[in-house]
Amino acid sequence: MIKKVHIYIFMLLAAVILSLQLTACSPKEDEVSSASWTAEDAGETILPVEALEVTKGKLIPAVEASSVVSGKSEAYVISETSGLIKEVYFEIGDTVKKGEVLLKVDDTIARLSMEQAKQQYETARIDLESIESFHKQGSASNVELSRARSAANGARSQYETAKKVYEDCSLKSPINGAVSWKAPETAIGSFLNRGMRVAKIIDMSSIRIKLSLGERQIGLIDTGAKASIFINSLPKDNLIYGKVSAISAGSDVSTGSFPVIVEAPNSIGNALLAGMSAKVVIETNSQKEEIIIPSSSIVIRSGKEYVFVENNGAAAPVEISKGTVFGNRTTVTSGLSIGDNVIISGLSALRPGSKVKAQVSGKTGDIL
Repeated sequence: MIKKVHIYIFMLLAAVILSLQLTACSPKEDEVSSASWTAEDAGETILPVEALEVTKGKLIPAVEASSVVSGKSEAYVISETSGLIKEVYFEIGDTVKKGEVLLKVDDTIARLSMEQAKQQYETARIDLESIESFHKQGSASNVELSRARSAANGARSQYETAKKVYEDCSLKSPINGAVSWKAPETAIGSFLNRGMRVAKIIDMSSIRIKLSLGERQIGLIDTGAKASIFINSLPKDNLIYGKVSAISAGSDVSTGSFPVIVEAPNSIGNALLAGMSAKVVIETNSQKEEIIIPSSSIVIRSGKEYVFVENNGAAAPVEISKGTVFGNRTTVTSGLSIGDNVIISGLSALRPGSKVKAQVSGKTGDIL
C-alpha cells in the first residue's frame, strides 16, 4: 500500500514539473505586437513626433554610383621629332589654347632643309609653267610635259615633308584646356626623343564621368536621363546637373558591369579638378507611380500591418496592404490616402489615441 502511494506522489510531481516546463518554453506575447494594444494604453502626455505627407512616387526613383571626374577632352602632347630643347613656355596649371606653342627644339637643320626644298619646288613649278606654255604652242611633247609635272609634284611633296619636320620642332597644344602634367625631362638643354610624352592637357569646361552599373540597374536608366553629381571633396552646395550621354550595348568582359557615361557642364569652375571622386544619382526611367511609405514606419499588431497617421493631434492606427518592398521604400495598395500624415518616429511609444505634436518634414514619395 505504501509503495502505491509513493508511485502516485512521484507521478503527480512529474506532471507538475512537466507543466511548468511547457509554460516556460511557450512563446511570450510580444509587448509591441500584443492583442492588448488598445486605446486605454494611450497616455495624456503629448509626444513630439516626425511625420511625412503621403504622396506617390517611383519605387526605385534613382540609381547611384561612384567614380572619378574626367575632363570633356584629355590629350597628351607627344613629340613627333627629336632634338635638343631650346625653349619651354608652359608649366603645370597653365591655361593654354589649341595651337599654342608649348615647347621648341633646335630647328636649325630642319629650317635649312625646308628652305632648300622650297627653292627646289619653286624651280620645278616654274619649269612646269614653261613646259606647259611650250606644249600649247606645240614646241614641247607630251612626254616632256609629263616629266615636268612629275618633277613638280615630287618637289612639292619633298617641300611639304620638310615643312612638317620644321613645324614639328614647335610642340603645340592639341586642345583648349589646362596643363595637368608635365614630363620631368621637359627642360631646356634636355634631348627630346620622337614619341615622347611631354605634357597632358585637360579641358574642364565640361566634365565626363564613366560609371559601372550592374545588370539590375542598367535597365532602369535611359540615354538622356537627368543626373545629379556630388563632388565628395567640395561643399554639398556644389551640385552639378548633367545627363546620361551613352550607355554600353554590352557588359565589360573583365568586370561584368555595364559602362555608362555621364556628362555635364562645369558649373563650379577651377575648384573642380580631374580625378576628384564623385557620387552620381541618375533618375530612373518611367515607372508606375504608387503610394510610397518608409518601410520603417510599419508596425505589426496581432499579425496585421499598420501605420500611425496623425489625426487632429492624435495617433490613429491604420491597417494597410503593402505591395513591393525595396530597401526602405514600400508601396501601399490600400489603407492610405494622398495627403495623410504618416508618423515615422517614436513608434514604440505610440498607442491608439496617443496625443502627438507632429512635425511634417517631407513627403513619402521623396524618401530614399
